[in-house]
Amino acid sequence: MMRTLLMTTILSISTTAFLTHAHVAHAQESPASVEIRELEVGTEIQDRELVGESERFSVSDGQVFAWMNARNSGEPSEVTVIWSLDGRERSRYTAKIGQSPRWRTWSRITLRDRSRGAWTVTVLDQSGETLATASFQVD
Repeated sequence: MMRTLLMTTILSISTTAFLTHAHVAHAQESPASVEIRELEVGTEIQDRELVGESERFSVSDGQVFAWMNARNSGEPSEVTVIWSLDGRERSRYTAKIGQSPRWRTWSRITLRDRSRGAWTVTVLDQSGETLATASFQVD
């Protein structure tokens, strides 16, 4: 009987310690804290930097890049990049943002004749909140 009571007590203490440790570990996890410090559009990326920055492009440019400089002080996260033409969503891209004071990433669209109009690039966090927007025109 004493041995059963002792084993039950040890199991109870072990389970409590495990649950307490799991709770503490969970409480120490910090949610992603992503900030888009820069969002710019241009014609190409060279050495992880935007080239050909502008607010007006031609279909003959062939493509437009949305380049982001992000800061993430939390756990690795993702942002959603939404490309909209004349107010209608045309493309959606998920970009990973690692923990870093300067994380650069980009998304791009290919320009065609039907790409003419007013474009907006919107970057959303994982909860759907807008982090940054950029607008440009394609002629």
